[in-house]
Amino acid sequence: MVIISVTIAIFFIYKYLDPAVYGFFPKCPSKLITGYDCPGCGSQRALHALLNGDLDAAFHYNAFLFVAVPFLIIYAFVNFNSTKFPRLYKFLNSATIAWTSLVIIVIWWILRNTMEIFY
Repeated sequence: MVIISVTIAIFFIYKYLDPAVYGFFPKCPSKLITGYDCPGCGSQRALHALLNGDLDAAFHYNAFLFVAVPFLIIYAFVNFNSTKFPRLYKFLNSATIAWTSLVIIVIWWILRNTMEIFY
């Protein structure tokens, strides 16, 4: 119940308060130190845009969210229902998925900092 309450509160905060405007939202330490976007940079602004129905802005802030969020929802659902989906649970928690995810994240990290299309 606590997790659900916190999640709802977070959604309301990101729906009504724009992280680009309000300075109390967390800043990316990687961006502050290196000046480069990490794979998650822009996620807060993208979440705000998504919750307000602006898909173009959300994609501009962090296109990877459109891949990561559905995967994370499926992953969480399967993990909470591991006894109902034991084979899927085992597959999603395998080394293959972990390494594949890492490779995809690193590729995204490189692409977003080198290609003009993501700016």
